[in-house]
Amino acid sequence: MLDFNLLTGILVAVAIILFIRFGLPYLRKRGYSNIYSDIKAGLLIFGYAFRDEKIKSIADLMLKIVQETERLDKAPAEKREEAVNLAFRALIKELNIEIEEQAIVTIVNIAVSYLPPTNRDQD
Repeated sequence: MLDFNLLTGILVAVAIILFIRFGLPYLRKRGYSNIYSDIKAGLLIFGYAFRDEKIKSIADLMLKIVQETERLDKAPAEKREEAVNLAFRALIKELNIEIEEQAIVTIVNIAVSYLPPTNRDQD
């Protein structure tokens, strides 16, 4: 016999995957998303909940760090590692927040997705 808890769990997982895959790009295209709500959702996935003022300061700090590391002349993986290290230290020093590494990687990836495209001339 089929357990309804298992069936419900599978349906919820499929719904989340479909929403992330199709729903979020549609909402972003329509303008219903901003970096603050995305970072808040990313932190909630890892079990962190902060006030909106703290989320705004985290988002501003992440954008500043990501913009600075984008200027470096390194490979993308090295830039991400540098941004994660800088973000970890900056969150502890400036905001007195200690967040696990995977959550910081997620926040950095969200901040990178909001960067404007770089159109450097390729020589």
